[in-house]
Amino acid sequence: MTLSTEPQIITTNEDLQTLCQHLATQSRLAVDLEGDSLHHFKEKLCLLQVSDANQDYIVDVLSITDFSPMKALFEDASILKVMHGADYDVVSLKRDYNCSINSLFDTGIGAQFLNYEKFGLADLIQKHFGVRLEKRYQKHDWSRRPLYWEHIDYARMDTHYLLAIHEIMELQLKKLGLLEACLEESTCLTQRDWNGRLFDGLDYTRVKKAYALSEASLKVLRLLFETRDAWAEQRDVPVFHYAPDAVLTALAKDLPTTKAEVLNAVHDKHRGVVSKKWKELVDLVQKGLEDERPVSKVTKGSTKRSRSKWLNEVVNHLRTWRTEQQELGTHDFLLPTNNEIRDLAYDLPKNMEELAASGILRQWQMDLWGADVLLVIEALLAGKDAKRKKK
Repeated sequence: MTLSTEPQIITTNEDLQTLCQHLATQSRLAVDLEGDSLHHFKEKLCLLQVSDANQDYIVDVLSITDFSPMKALFEDASILKVMHGADYDVVSLKRDYNCSINSLFDTGIGAQFLNYEKFGLADLIQKHFGVRLEKRYQKHDWSRRPLYWEHIDYARMDTHYLLAIHEIMELQLKKLGLLEACLEESTCLTQRDWNGRLFDGLDYTRVKKAYALSEASLKVLRLLFETRDAWAEQRDVPVFHYAPDAVLTALAKDLPTTKAEVLNAVHDKHRGVVSKKWKELVDLVQKGLEDERPVSKVTKGSTKRSRSKWLNEVVNHLRTWRTEQQELGTHDFLLPTNNEIRDLAYDLPKNMEELAASGILRQWQMDLWGADVLLVIEALLAGKDAKRKKK
């Protein structure tokens, strides 16, 4: 496939059905999606790019009313979907179409396993093909119509080279014995769910540190959220055009009654925004306090486990082991994270069965590091037993 071949544009249900019948015969597909999260109150998917070995396709999903043929393709595990940085696409498909992706190879994950210097798609294309991608439409509003050829040419590049990159990476990963690890990590990515706004009237309860607010402050936070949403929806712009969640939480916590108190409640970088509406904000704080509607109970998302000197000792030894691996040239991506090390210290698995049951490490991590981690823990436990016997 060369860029001299024009992409096919799909704008009707009938054409999508025909396309999917063809794509269902393929063993691999390159896929990417474009949304409008930077431009509208409620974000949505706007464009779908697909490439097979011979052709690029652009699907205008805003003109499609029956997405089911494409949904069936995404959920067909016999067809490998090659994507790059698929996190947003995965959760957006679930949000907009209740659609999951089965059988994924993420080239961004592949680049990390291969310890590439740069992981971006443009970097991979330049590395392997010497082609420099332009970034002119990186923040384009993909909901705008009509689509011009410069938009289409830009969008097609996100999938045009992906299958070739996959072939290269597959060979490199096989040589290193990391292909199955990359596929496992890609599969874990497909299991993520949308954790953004649900617009169900309870979003104010899900913001960071909402659990720490009093009932009165929660009422204020709710009214601030509702008002900000109304302002943003009226103009059809993202809510960050007015203020991020942290600003609303700070105002709800401090309950300001003057301009000075409003400005003191928020971070310096947000004072310009709130100063323009300080009178309205003070009024909203007062109305929130007088709001007689009951508020939903907010609980902390996760409880911290108790810390101890022994726990810190295990964490420090595991981190020392990780540093030794890094000094030997192992890339950070392949090693347990700080969170995984803390969880290992809490659970203290004694053997592979307990390590697997903990669910802390992926299978590929257990294959690479399971024995090492257990040796570190075993040595620490042996030392602790020796100290106890001396006493």
